[in-house]
Amino acid sequence: MGQRPNILFIVTDQEYAHQALPAGVTLPNRDRLRSRGVTFNQHQATTSVCTPSRSVMWTGQHTPFTRMFDNTNFAWIEDMRADPENLPTIGHMLRDLGYYTAYKGKWHESEFAEGNTKAAMEPFGFADFQEWGDAYGAPLDGFNKDPMTAADAADWLTNRAPEIVQSQPWYLAVNFINPHDIM
Repeated sequence: MGQRPNILFIVTDQEYAHQALPAGVTLPNRDRLRSRGVTFNQHQATTSVCTPSRSVMWTGQHTPFTRMFDNTNFAWIEDMRADPENLPTIGHMLRDLGYYTAYKGKWHESEFAEGNTKAAMEPFGFADFQEWGDAYGAPLDGFNKDPMTAADAADWLTNRAPEIVQSQPWYLAVNFINPHDIM
């Protein structure tokens, strides 16, 4: 078996992948990422609401198994914190394969038992969560949060990833709120 690749998984919220850009607008950095990485062109969303859709993406389970049928900012919604060990995420799965798993940006699946700390995502299989975190109940804050998420991810890739890769491959999930807020 060959060397396991490091994985940078970038998630944007409500971005339509095949939408034509206005005349004169170019996105060279996104084009460069797309040409050097993997783009999911044949994916299907089993639900269109944010929290249930994210629960499916992170666990690989359909919403009847994740029990996430609506967004988490409603009082009647159970969140994934209720039983994260019996609802493993891709973070757990990749850790089992020897990966160091880290998470930056929007979560929108639950509140954190640990508060917004670097360890907040440990129950969900991820380390190195950004300390300012995903402001629970304030999802329309992409203008303020996305630059911090990008800066934290860039810092992690520059300073932390080179240390980790000496002993194991890494997986970094970087989750932006926008274009959700600006659409």
